[in-house]
Amino acid sequence: LEGKWSIYLRDISDVTITNSNIDYVYAYDYSSIALMNSTLRNTYAYGVSNFTITDSIVDSNLYSYESSLIQVSDSHVNRIRSYKTSSIVLQNCTSSEITAYDLSQIKVGWYILMTIRDADTGPLSGVKVEILDNNRVKLYDLSTDQEGIIKVIVWEKTIDSNEVLQYGNYIIRITKDDIVDELTQKPVKYNVDTTFVYKHVSPVSNLFGFPGYFGIILILICAAVIIIIFLIIRSRRSRQVTWS
Repeated sequence: LEGKWSIYLRDISDVTITNSNIDYVYAYDYSSIALMNSTLRNTYAYGVSNFTITDSIVDSNLYSYESSLIQVSDSHVNRIRSYKTSSIVLQNCTSSEITAYDLSQIKVGWYILMTIRDADTGPLSGVKVEILDNNRVKLYDLSTDQEGIIKVIVWEKTIDSNEVLQYGNYIIRITKDDIVDELTQKPVKYNVDTTFVYKHVSPVSNLFGFPGYFGIILILICAAVIIIIFLIIRSRRSRQVTWS
């Protein structure tokens, strides 16, 4: 669709629209609409309707009423408002204004994109990755794909008419060959793209806090000192026996 179109959905209808330019979209009465790769001017959801908007732009208003649900991902929306008991979920979205009224709720989330690599061989597939919240409650239990990647949504904040709830740190737990590493991800306010690299070190890695070859050198120095002390003590005992 192209031009000054207005769309009205009622009575449990279900519609998908792609690659369009639309002035107004209204959804009522348990209807559902999916909008992808489109430019919209105004969108309004009423009466337990369900909107899904992906890879799109809403130039003016996105309003949600009466227990309706709007889910928006990878998009820009100029003005967002929710009323009564409706809900709006935003994933990787930008907006100039977000407001919740009455008993409504708006959640704002972003992607964590993590690549796990071996220092020598490159991406590692099948590595177990768990995402935990600040209370160590498990949110995701995943494995890296063929490119060593996991991608999840975590929440920045929840907005309602009374307060803005900011979420805390997230914990990323990585398990490979029964070795567990935990990373702390600070509260997210935008997408996070990070890489974790496994490095090959000797079995004495991290000895006294010294990794790799430093650990080996430390062991050799300690061994040399022990041998020298042993020889000095033995030499003294030998002299005592000779003089007696």
